[in-house]
Amino acid sequence: MDINPIILSSVVSIFALLVPVITSIVDRKTQLQLKNLDLFYKEKSDIYQRFCTSTKYLTYWIYNESDDRGLPNDKYYEIHRLAYLVSNDKVRSLLDLLTKEINLYHDDITLDINILEFNNLIDKIIKSMNEDLQNYRP
Repeated sequence: MDINPIILSSVVSIFALLVPVITSIVDRKTQLQLKNLDLFYKEKSDIYQRFCTSTKYLTYWIYNESDDRGLPNDKYYEIHRLAYLVSNDKVRSLLDLLTKEINLYHDDITLDINILEFNNLIDKIIKSMNEDLQNYRP
């Protein structure tokens, strides 16, 4: 079976035209995915930094001498929700534990807050956030 040289050269030239186009499409898609990944990392990092800063509201809440122990500042809860959305399972479980502790102390004002445990929990959350960022780094 002989292959016609004209057909062969036509097929080769068509592939020669299509390969760069296909390569360009795949490359653009990959670059877009990497850019989105990098943007999400930056956003996640910013949220985690804001969470670390917002712990001052918890500190203020702990040391508030009032018998009416209201909930921590709304600014804290706003960043808490964002951190919960972007975090991994380990950080989420620690954030759940922190929320449970806050609600426990809020619901029963006769309980004394164990400040050392509370601060250790916050430190664990911050360390877990740092590990999450290091593992996520693109």
